[in-house]
Amino acid sequence: MTVADLQTRLTARPRLWPAAAFAASLAMLAGAWGFQYIGGLQPCALCLYQRWPYWVAMGIGLAGVLLARRLGARGMAALA
Repeated sequence: MTVADLQTRLTARPRLWPAAAFAASLAMLAGAWGFQYIGGLQPCALCLYQRWPYWVAMGIGLAGVLLARRLGARGMAALA
């Protein structure tokens, strides 16, 4: 994929990829919480630390969705 292709896709649907990153991270955390609270499996310390990147990805994805029109194609490419 070239830079021109990426710019074309981000210009056509600027909120698509950040929204997908947000949704995927939310689904992963929901699955972990489901195993913890519904399944009764208590996470170890490492499992809790492994959740932090998903929180960060959710924050970046949410920022991308909210700021998509202000950032433009170059800003969205940098955020991606």
